[in-house]
Amino acid sequence: MTATPTNPYQWLAIKITSFVLVFMALGVMGWKLYAILNQQEVPSKLNVWVWVGSALVLLHTIEGAIAAGIAHSRGESALKCGIYTFFTGMAGLSETYNQTENS
Repeated sequence: MTATPTNPYQWLAIKITSFVLVFMALGVMGWKLYAILNQQEVPSKLNVWVWVGSALVLLHTIEGAIAAGIAHSRGESALKCGIYTFFTGMAGLSETYNQTENS
């Protein structure tokens, strides 16, 4: 049993916020990688956000892998479900798990 917001707009806001944060984290990590490859300096204040973004991406990758495993066990597209959950985070994982419980 998982806790989900009762208001569908709250759920939508969580998924949109998660998508934006993951996209921003990937952007910051890409900027850092570009700077390293081109031997440029990145502002030192940005290093904290690179670490936070790295942790966020790692956790979302784990959630995506779990959702892909659940989808595969149901015979659905593991890649589609994993990518969706990667960007939406725990909200997507909760949806995937609830679909399993209701089946």
